[in-house]
Amino acid sequence: MSRIVFLPGFDGDVSLRAEFVEELSRRNQVRTVSYPNKPLGSLDAYRVQAMGELPVDWSPVLLAESFGGLIAARWASIDARVEALVLCGSFARNPVGAAATLGASWPG
Repeated sequence: MSRIVFLPGFDGDVSLRAEFVEELSRRNQVRTVSYPNKPLGSLDAYRVQAMGELPVDWSPVLLAESFGGLIAARWASIDARVEALVLCGSFARNPVGAAATLGASWPG
């Protein structure tokens, strides 16, 4: 059984992926990350928020969608507990430069 952490896209609304998460949960332990509806100011701030939702004894597979991929890639680059990184409809590096920084500071 894998331990999976799902990071959604920029909307941060995991409920939109409820069926997907439910299906993952049939054979895995799954935690989901939600982003607060307030500016966090940087991608690293979103990473800190996401990492704070993980039990300390987990070695997770990070499964990230869209904007969540940027957060998960940063997380995986500094956390030796991460077993794998899976990007879905995402990207490994910022495709829009400064626009992502602006977006990170202005959710919703």
